[in-house]
Amino acid sequence: MEIVKWKLSKHARWEEGNWKLTRTEPNKILALMIQELQLMVLHGDVVLESLFLAPGNKMIKSVYRNGTLVIAVKCQDSILKFRVLFSSHFDGEECASFLEKYMEVGGSEGPKSGNITLPEMLAKCLKEDIFLPAPESITSDFPLEDAVKLCILDPGFSKLVARIEKIINEMSEKEKQ
Repeated sequence: MEIVKWKLSKHARWEEGNWKLTRTEPNKILALMIQELQLMVLHGDVVLESLFLAPGNKMIKSVYRNGTLVIAVKCQDSILKFRVLFSSHFDGEECASFLEKYMEVGGSEGPKSGNITLPEMLAKCLKEDIFLPAPESITSDFPLEDAVKLCILDPGFSKLVARIEKIINEMSEKEKQ
């Protein structure tokens, strides 16, 4: 079980059109940790952010420059955005390099980065939409029976089926009109 951890000096989340800086307590460590494909931003023992890093996941975009990492995640109809400032430039570079295994990390410092400033980079990340690829068909080796069993055992499943049935009925009524 590989665990990697980098110290952070700041964390902020994009809320209501502004960056909201997380207030930190001096006796608690602010860190970005990756354990078993789970990225977490921690303040002491409190998890501020948590993402699953599936390789090839197109729902996550990130930009890194000058010790700042900005991550945007598509969550249903909204986009969660947060940024962190690493305690050292070396930690930031190492983390960005590590994350490239799981997501595209734009804006990294190199010949391709050009002369974009940090505010320009953040603005670009905030304006970009995250487009998801079309879902693939379920392959024949997918354990569909197990998934159905899990759904049936879920106490809220019957309510979900009733809601879906209602929506389908409403859609078919609209088609008739």
